[in-house]
Amino acid sequence: MPKCKYDVIYKDLKRRLEEGEYPHGELLPSENTLIGVYGCSRNTLRRAISCLVTDGYVQTMQGKGVRNIYLPVEQTSYTIGGIESFKESSIRNKKRARRGCCASWS
Repeated sequence: MPKCKYDVIYKDLKRRLEEGEYPHGELLPSENTLIGVYGCSRNTLRRAISCLVTDGYVQTMQGKGVRNIYLPVEQTSYTIGGIESFKESSIRNKKRARRGCCASWS
């Protein structure tokens, strides 16, 4: 069964976003450029981009283009069965423990 063209474009753009080919916060190439790259119609490209918007990879900005909002999430690890303070956990996960408005520790 043949795949829909928009699905192929969606998967390729998604892969490029995940691999960092388009930097976070930057605009993707123009609609006309992408139409030339993929050899498709405007509606097909827009449908693929709509799927990326739904999945939270890009954001459309009227009159400007499509911006990459994909930011990979780092995997954190947790200790099971051990006792560890919040500060120790944040250091192990390479995060910074900071004092909140209601925290009393320093």
